[in-house]
Amino acid sequence: MQANAHRRFLHASFQPLQRSNPAPSEGTLMRLRFYWRARKFLRKWDSAEIRAMVKMLRKGDVALDVGCHKGGWLYWMRRAVGPSGQVHAFEPQPELAQYLKDVVQAFRWKNVFIHTCALGSESGHQNLHVPDSTGSTSASASLVAGVASSESNQAPTVHHVELQTLDSFVQTQGLRRVDFIKVDVEGFELEALKGAQKTLGNLRPAIMVECEKRHLRVRGIELQQVFDQVLKHDYTGQFFSQGARVPIEEFHGDVHQNEEGDRFWDRDSYANNFLFLPGSISGN
Repeated sequence: MQANAHRRFLHASFQPLQRSNPAPSEGTLMRLRFYWRARKFLRKWDSAEIRAMVKMLRKGDVALDVGCHKGGWLYWMRRAVGPSGQVHAFEPQPELAQYLKDVVQAFRWKNVFIHTCALGSESGHQNLHVPDSTGSTSASASLVAGVASSESNQAPTVHHVELQTLDSFVQTQGLRRVDFIKVDVEGFELEALKGAQKTLGNLRPAIMVECEKRHLRVRGIELQQVFDQVLKHDYTGQFFSQGARVPIEEFHGDVHQNEEGDRFWDRDSYANNFLFLPGSISGN
């Protein structure tokens, strides 16, 4: 099925060019680059996690991508919910947010919305630290200064960005359902979840959180504090370990997030993605 979808995508992208102009348009190239990046996430980087998300989402669902970066998950979210659903993506890095808006326009998606802001425990503004003095974007950009500093020897670039709570966003948008939330915010997970308490309690979405003790310890926060923000709403937790989903009760930070050696976070045994499901959903 993946191969057939691939062929259909390429056919749809290039068919107009075959009739008129042999040189790909800028929009076509953008779609192709975005699609290939999404395929890398599915096949290499977050394969089990994305497949779990796609299996849970249905046509017409509402999905939120908190910390969208370059949209590695966004393509699969939109494909899963279809044109009758909605996808809201949050990316506070201005350059990346504009890129994502251009992608949405290139695909002509009418139900994908890019929001240039971060989510936290209260509304306002906060400094976003990008670990690169040249001002380019980074997957390690964080609202926690110490996290960005640990990723580079250079002084970080700082952007003053808008901050909302997820609860206030849901209310303002008039969303009556939220079915899935992905959170990847580089050490700011506790605040993002504190600002989502009403949504978790009332709308009961499934939620995928990337979380690492190396980021949390900058402010003396434990992983369990983050987990508890969700578990207290009658959720069950799992973590992804080498492609398998394991009960969160079996997670041990010193084992599953062992920090010995260079680039330890790239090891297959390193586990940093956690899935939380409402108590009424077993989900395999």
